[in-house]
Amino acid sequence: RQAKDILLNLQSMFQSEHVTKKEAALLAISIAANNHILSLQKGFEKIATEESATPEEIAEAIAAASMLAANNVL
Repeated sequence: RQAKDILLNLQSMFQSEHVTKKEAALLAISIAANNHILSLQKGFEKIATEESATPEEIAEAIAAASMLAANNVL
């Protein structure tokens, strides 16, 4: 069930009219990094790269995850 929910959420995220596929992939990188799920993070990095994200944008998404983690601790 959890895998099915994740799949549905990903499908709707990548079909948004308000967020580009590149933006959605960068957001997903941050979430995967924040949750320490390396396999998902790498998969979203691949999608982001295919959608023309630069290495700097991907690094910023990962850096944002560290800010999320810091907020989770406090």
